[in-house]
Amino acid sequence: MAYTKIIPIKENTHLQTAIDYIQAPEKTENNILISTYMCTTTLAATEFKAMANESKNKGNILAHHIIQAFADDDKITPEKAMQIGKELMLRMYPNHQYIIAVHTDTENIHTHILCNAYNFENHKKLVSDRKSLREMRNISDDLCRENGLFVITEKFSSHRHKLMRDIDQEIKNSSSFEDFLSRMQLNGYKIKMQKYLSFKGIDDERFMRTDTLGKAYTEKSIRKRIDGIVVKNAPKRIYDNKFIRTSNKKRLKSMIDDVMNE
Repeated sequence: MAYTKIIPIKENTHLQTAIDYIQAPEKTENNILISTYMCTTTLAATEFKAMANESKNKGNILAHHIIQAFADDDKITPEKAMQIGKELMLRMYPNHQYIIAVHTDTENIHTHILCNAYNFENHKKLVSDRKSLREMRNISDDLCRENGLFVITEKFSSHRHKLMRDIDQEIKNSSSFEDFLSRMQLNGYKIKMQKYLSFKGIDDERFMRTDTLGKAYTEKSIRKRIDGIVVKNAPKRIYDNKFIRTSNKKRLKSMIDDVMNE
């Protein structure tokens, strides 16, 4: 199966950081698994900005970071992942510049695509919302079927199951707790580390405390699991759901912005 996400990247902030990240030699087999469309690997940030300057539809979103992750069970090759990523862009955003990179440094092969927010044909700006994300996931599902891969079932549709799935996956991929947080950010999550560890996904309305997912998802348990210690999960009894609510003031003080860090 393939799990697809799209994360907006703001102008003059993290585009070059994202470009550097997805093109890291240790992740792309010494830059072999990198390709571009209507742009270059070295000047993409400048080229994306130039396209934005020609558009009348101004805004602070310069690019979109698309992630397509494949499960181990799919037995997909990096070359096939690259092909599927290119076909996804052809069907979804055929008139947008992009850089695509396949990462093989973790247990599951996954594809990163940095897509220019502006159409090079008419300079219109693409709209990334729940509708477009649903359309992209439908196309991704079609591509999985066409290539003999599994398709995500409905059980992953809830925010709760999605967060648990992402945490489980990134625990496997992480070498430290700090590495885990960076990977969760890369997946589009905002993070709060106050008394409890909390995450807020792109489509979520509020932060969700990880300890409400079960005993295996507390910060202490996540740290243990990263270190290779098995922690059995058990549901946590919730007496009052008020503890997951946060004020606007606290939201503004979230420790980590919606950015991607190395």
